Amino acid sequence: MRDVSRLFRSSLSALFPVLLIAEVITWGFVLLSDRANIANKARAYAWVVNNWSAIVQARRATQSLRKVKDIDLLRHTCFRLDLGQAREGGIARLAQRLLDPLFWVLRRLTLALVRW
Repeated sequence: MRDVSRLFRSSLSALFPVLLIAEVITWGFVLLSDRANIANKARAYAWVVNNWSAIVQARRATQSLRKVKDIDLLRHTCFRLDLGQAREGGIARLAQRLLDPLFWVLRRLTLALVRW
């Protein structure tokens, strides 16, 4: 449990709302348009749970090699999601109009919060 709390005292805590919204969008797409992959999504969650220790260990190893701060990486991110790969047409355009401003605000908030 100590490893989890250490992870969440990082940029991950600032990015959590964006990651959560992206996951909800992914589930929405799977449930509405790609139901054949519901089992794949569930297996992916199970894999993460079963391999959590290895994930944390690999993350530590990767983080020890870093030369760029989180804030410098985040400055190069984009706030737009490419929804065209999931669906084209009116729904994608509507989703883009709703999500782009939301992700723009969340990106600005994240950049304001992250200083490490």
